[in-house]
Amino acid sequence: MPKPILQIRIELQEIEPLIWRRLQVPGDYTFWDLHVAIQSSFAWTDTHLHEFRPWGQRDGYPRFGMPLEEFDDHPPLPGWEHRVADVLTRTNPRIEYEYDFGDGWEHTVVLEC
Repeated sequence: MPKPILQIRIELQEIEPLIWRRLQVPGDYTFWDLHVAIQSSFAWTDTHLHEFRPWGQRDGYPRFGMPLEEFDDHPPLPGWEHRVADVLTRTNPRIEYEYDFGDGWEHTVVLEC
């Protein structure tokens, strides 16, 4: 049986003109896999920390990313251990992705289908 495909739209927030990408990824992708795909689609170099979190909840939980206790009392869950499809669903179609905590590049991640 073929694996489901997730179609995801990623929009860089607070920038004009709008910069966005549409990705189709395997349904078993982890948050780490999605991070790598986003980095590639925007032609970035993966030289900064990142995290995924619930939509509109800067300090929301669960968060997924690179758990570094020395920087955070409540580090995110390891992104490579959690599947995107378990969090990003039809009833919860939107999450946030932040890349580069210093510059705070915020993205809206939306499940389209």
